Amino acid sequence: MKHKWLLGICCTLTLIITFIFPLRKVEIAYPYPLVPFNDNVKVLGINRAHHVTLHIDGVSQEIITPAQNVQEFLSLNKIVLDPFDIVTPDKSTPITDNLVIHITRVKEEVVMLEEEIPFKTERIEVPDLAKGESKIIQKGKNGLSRKTFVITYHNNQEVARKLKEEVMLRKPVNEIIHIGSKQVVQRGGKNLSFKETLIMKASAYTHTGNKTATGTFPKRGTVAVDPDIIPLGTKLYVDGYGYGVAQDIGGAIKGNRIDLFMETRQEALDWGLRTVRVYILE
Repeated sequence: MKHKWLLGICCTLTLIITFIFPLRKVEIAYPYPLVPFNDNVKVLGINRAHHVTLHIDGVSQEIITPAQNVQEFLSLNKIVLDPFDIVTPDKSTPITDNLVIHITRVKEEVVMLEEEIPFKTERIEVPDLAKGESKIIQKGKNGLSRKTFVITYHNNQEVARKLKEEVMLRKPVNEIIHIGSKQVVQRGGKNLSFKETLIMKASAYTHTGNKTATGTFPKRGTVAVDPDIIPLGTKLYVDGYGYGVAQDIGGAIKGNRIDLFMETRQEALDWGLRTVRVYILE
């Protein structure tokens, strides 16, 4: 009876010392001098508990634990992990004082979204519309697609979005617009459609009794040209003179030079020699 009483006192003192002094390991050594050593008396090993900070589900907890590693810590505290949850540090990490453990809850969600596909606009130049004019030939319509995303959340915060599948529900229809390329200028209240303009020197002539190079007698609107610059038969508009046709040639008419037919000699003299803008008509 006395031996049991002494053994109880010894165990109690040993436990008190363990909590007072920060020992990694305290061993109770037996046999006590008054206790006979036999198979019923064993050496006990006591591990000191560690202070650990746990961050989980938006809450921070200070926990004192006797666990040896993170895996054991999770088991002792009955922390249930889902398959994709992340534990930091690794589960095999030894427990030390002031260790911080983070549990990141990972969740995946499949979401289907319908999205409009904007139509494109095609602009095509056409010669049958005046420059600056436009006409909608085909109205555009938006398309529609259904996209399937896999969204990953860490602690209920979206961290990744991956496109898994896209299905076209309705194809977009392009809008087609015709843009005028015809060059137009107003003269005498009328629109002139022209291919190009030339700045030329213009003289004047009148009746000579001869036919033109194209076999016709000259009249108002007959214009002598250099056929290397303006082909015979070309329709013209000459500022200050009016409409004309390239029907004649002349020995002195070379390069950017034209000769305008006048009905009277006086008109030809009054015209003299001028610099004019010549429109090559459509």
